[in-house]
Amino acid sequence: MLVFLALLIYNLSPLNLPTDQSQMAQIQSFFDDKGSAYHLPPLSSDPWGLGIISTCNEITLLNNGEPTYACMLEKMNRASSSIHLELFSIRNDDSSKAFARMLILKARQGLQVRLLYDALGSLSTSKSYFDELLKNGVQVAAFNPLPAAIVQGRINNRLHRKIVVIDGTTAFLGGENIGDECLGKNKKIGFWRDTDIMVQGNAARSLQEVFLYDWFKASGTKVESAILFPAVPDTNAQGVKIALGGPDSETTDLSLAYSQLISQAKANIYIASPYFTPNDRIVNALVQAASRGVTIDILIPRKTDHWSAQYARQDYLHRLVECGVRIHLYNPGFLHSKLVIIDGQTASVGSANFDELSFYRNYEIGVIISDRKIISQLEAAFQKDLEDSDPVTIDSLQEKNPLLTLTTKVTKLLMKVM
Repeated sequence: MLVFLALLIYNLSPLNLPTDQSQMAQIQSFFDDKGSAYHLPPLSSDPWGLGIISTCNEITLLNNGEPTYACMLEKMNRASSSIHLELFSIRNDDSSKAFARMLILKARQGLQVRLLYDALGSLSTSKSYFDELLKNGVQVAAFNPLPAAIVQGRINNRLHRKIVVIDGTTAFLGGENIGDECLGKNKKIGFWRDTDIMVQGNAARSLQEVFLYDWFKASGTKVESAILFPAVPDTNAQGVKIALGGPDSETTDLSLAYSQLISQAKANIYIASPYFTPNDRIVNALVQAASRGVTIDILIPRKTDHWSAQYARQDYLHRLVECGVRIHLYNPGFLHSKLVIIDGQTASVGSANFDELSFYRNYEIGVIISDRKIISQLEAAFQKDLEDSDPVTIDSLQEKNPLLTLTTKVTKLLMKVM
């Protein structure tokens, strides 16, 4: 019991926040090798953190689970060489079974089909679900499995990325996991609001590279196959940056990218996040932006799927509202979008929340976009979500219940270390 307690404390302690430069050396070496072999753009660091700059892409915005799933399955059905899925959570329900049927179909056709899932995020999914995939030719790997993660002090280093790569030419990323709740079928959560991006072009090749690195970390197998990196036509002009977040090193702290975006704002900032417990870097950047006269709108769910997040965010909301930041509570259901828009010129969509887990502990991914057409679509969807929300006021944040105030403070501390 004492050993278990000691391991638990070590796992939750901020003292073991990993900034392991040996991991950074490993990822750099992996990407250098793949880039050399398959003529891929380099992995590099800039003021926005670690990532890959990609040109010649076509970007499509996908809102919510039903159209996103339909588009994914349609593209998978047309796949001719490979399908790779990387998810935090995949359920054993109607939605996940539909994807399983597609993966099995394509594996039987001779395609390379791989599913990488997070061991903790998919803990409730039965072993039989994965066994059925394995039996039918789908390669499956679990990321950071328990209980080894506890012993290593890495139980909170979860694979939170959501990536689907098809034939190395089409890829999806954003907030969607695979499960019926993403279609609004969970009665407790209700409607599920999410945002995803489909990219076709060079960025898909870079996301293929990210998947293979994560597959290597989970399975120990380096996949070498030229068919996974086909040449793509230079017919599209849209450039993006694929931003990587995770415990690889200090340069993979996504709060660096977010604070850089916020610091550049001159007119307005839009943020959507299901969990909002930012670090001091983000809070200070928002406060400074508000002091410059920047209009800031932050959209969060009224009710979250984790009760602790509602308590932990209170202090942050209070400080920001006092500084003139406009906070909005989304009413129709659960807001799961992870979105930042700056001045209508730059946007970020991905898997990372505005919390300590996403900034420091989880493996995350995002895409930074400058295409005005896509950004205008993101802004229009954001404004529609604001219409379905209520503003947070100082009065609504004043809580006189001492027990709840104590609970908020304790929860805030736990959210920082968990």
